[in-house]
Amino acid sequence: MRRDIKAFLIDVVEATDAILEAVNGIKLDDYCNSRLIRSSVEREFIISFRNKLTHEYVKVDNTLVWGVIQSYLQPLRSACVALAAESDPGAD
Repeated sequence: MRRDIKAFLIDVVEATDAILEAVNGIKLDDYCNSRLIRSSVEREFIISFRNKLTHEYVKVDNTLVWGVIQSYLQPLRSACVALAAESDPGAD
């Protein structure tokens, strides 16, 4: 059975929430110096980006990852919330 698109969208929202929680109140230096936080964040990223982080970890640019978090995560979350609401047959 195919998974409902809304379920995928909710997964993305939950993953972005987890990433935002992991980096809440820290700065780039804190991120770069904490393997635990970096691992947590990398685990939650969307599949293709996460695969890049996982398989090319030696070449990971933490500043780039931090930039993605700061610039693109909230807009992605907002878009997924809106799309999930649109895909809900009971939504107005």
